[in-house]
Parts: sequence; C-alpha cells; structure tokens
Amino acid sequence: MSVEDWAEIRRLHRTEGLPIKMIARMLGVSRNTVRAALASDSPPKYVRKPAGSAVDAFEPRIRELLQAFPTMPATVIAERVGWDRGMTVFKERVRELRPVVPPESWRASLCGFPVGGRGVLVVDRAHHARRAVPALVVVEPVASVQHDGLGLAGVLEAVA
Repeated sequence: MSVEDWAEIRRLHRTEGLPIKMIARMLGVSRNTVRAALASDSPPKYVRKPAGSAVDAFEPRIRELLQAFPTMPATVIAERVGWDRGMTVFKERVRELRPVVPPESWRASLCGFPVGGRGVLVVDRAHHARRAVPALVVVEPVASVQHDGLGLAGVLEAVA
C-alpha cells in the first residue's frame, strides 16, 4: 500500500464517514488492508533488508593481510585475495578495515622546545603514505624543564 492510498483510506473513513466495506470496494483493496491502514498511526514505510556486499566473503582474508601488512595497497590486497570485480567497493571496504595508525609504518620527526621553563612544545610531523600530518602538542611537566640540546629524548627525560 502506498502512502497516498493510506492517506485516502483514512480521509474517506474519518472525514467522509464511509464504512470499511465501501472504501475497500472503491479503492479495490481488501477490507483487512483498509482495517490495517486505519489501525496504523504512521504511513507505510518500505524497509529493505540489507543485501550484503560481494566483499563480505573476502573480509576475513583482508583483515588477515592488513594485520600483517597495515600499509599494503588495496590493489595488492585485491590480487592476493583473488578479487576480480570492480575496485571501488573493494577499496572502500579496505579503507574501513585498515588500522587508523599502523605503528610500524609511521615515522615521526619530533623535536621539543621548552616554553618559558614551564612546558614543552612538541612539534610532530608524521609521514605516512606520501602525506605529512602536522601536529602541535604542548606538554606541561610537573617540574620546570631546561632544554639541553639533546632533542626530544632529552626533553622527555627531563619531564619524567
């Protein structure tokens, strides 16, 4: 039953005062359909069951490969799992499953600078997959910090 039919049944019954049997004859639906429309508080809504994806069958193997090689390109994963269909849906699933920060693949150039003797400014520029992700962090130590020229390791030791 469409939303229009549902609205028409309710209008005919409530506004026009027509009986269920007459509405059913006018619209060419069963009396039970008319009763159901009158009993429901909201219009009918079509809900499709999730159909799944062709990638679902390959997901365990994709997870396994990403666990071992977090930066492996989706195209290489597709070859290894035997994927022979379109790449868009496959790449989207790999993007969802790929770890957010694979620890072995990230390298960061960190340097720390004391800020007025009360905190440490840590400048982090992490490089991953041809992208540079800059981050700026201010760490406030419990004790005052002196920069000794040892870079971040010296600063972190002084903070600890």
